[in-house]
Formats: sequence, C-alpha cells, structure tokens
Amino acid sequence: MKYDIITIERQYATGGFEIGQILAEKLGIPYYGREIMEMAAASQEAIAMEDIERMEETVTNSLLYSLAMRAKMATNMLGLGSNQLAYLAEATVVNGLADKGSAVFIGHCAGCILRERDNVLRVFIHADDKKRRYRAITEYDIDPNAVDLVMNQFDKRRANYYKANSDKKWNDFSAYHLVLDSGEFELKECADIIATAAGWKDPSISSMNH
Repeated sequence: MKYDIITIERQYATGGFEIGQILAEKLGIPYYGREIMEMAAASQEAIAMEDIERMEETVTNSLLYSLAMRAKMATNMLGLGSNQLAYLAEATVVNGLADKGSAVFIGHCAGCILRERDNVLRVFIHADDKKRRYRAITEYDIDPNAVDLVMNQFDKRRANYYKANSDKKWNDFSAYHLVLDSGEFELKECADIIATAAGWKDPSISSMNH
C-alpha cells in the first residue's frame, strides 16, 4: 500500500521538522508546518503577522487565544475552549490541504485530524535527552543553562494540545504507524525510512500519479 499523506509528530530538538522537509523534497510533494497555523489564522480574519512570526519559535498561547476569540465571535460557539476552537480551525485547513493531494504534515495534530483516512502514515520522531540537548544547543542556539527547561516546555505544549484534541497521549506510540529514534539515524536516513514505509519505491523520484 502507498500512503499519499505523511504526518509527523516530534519531540523538540529531534530534527523532526527538518526530516519532514527532506522527505517532502525527496518525494516532490508539499510540506506544511507553521503554514497550518497561518492559514487557520487567516481564515479567522486578520491576526497580526508579527504574532504569526513569533509562533514558530515561541509557540505562545497568545496567538491561539487570539484565534480562538475571533472564532468565538464569528461562530458564537461560547461553549468551546480556546484550544478546541484553534483545533477546529486547524482541522479545517489540514483536511482541505489533504483533499488536494499528497503532502507531509508536521505537527498540529494532523495525524489525529486525518486518522479516519486510509492513505495516511502517522510518524513520531523521538531521541534521548542527551542528543536532543546537543542539537538544541548547537543547532538551535539554546542557552545550555536553559536547554532542559526549553525542551520540557515545548514538549509539554505539544503534549497538552494533542491530548486536549484527541483520545490519545501525544507520546503514546500506539497512535502511530512508525516511531523513529532520530538520535540513532541521520536525518536523511530517517526521511528515507519514512519514504520506504510509506510505499514510495524511490525516495528521490516524485511519483504522485499512481
């Protein structure tokens, strides 16, 4: 079976985003990460671009809150919490993009959103803390004295958002088809493994028409 759509959830500083980029480039298909939030924000009327720019690095609650408040005003769904409303906006975007064809989705509960589709391969990327610390410090320029706090904060936000909008824990491996330790493989190797698991026979050649 060939999976047209690949979703990637990842621990912070595992290179999961980079793996998604490499994979999409190999397969010749689009990838979506923070673009999902941008499109969701745009769908709820102009949220300041500076808030969107900060989203990539900080993942603060301010943008989610702004998005949720606008959604509440537009739909009058006062019974829903801010995370739920943000999730609904993102789910609409993810489903719309998935309807267009093959793609790689990075984060944003995409695997959960698309779980009823048979052509979706759900992937989780993890690594041990020592290797994550090294990547965060050397590649993300995180202060060594703050690296554990940063890793924990990012992972907690992702876990809480996933849990709030699904029936699974973010790091419950049973929710995924493929779990990869990026500390044991090069990022390119991880991309190759995912491409093979997804049924793309030659990861270096795009074959969207099948």
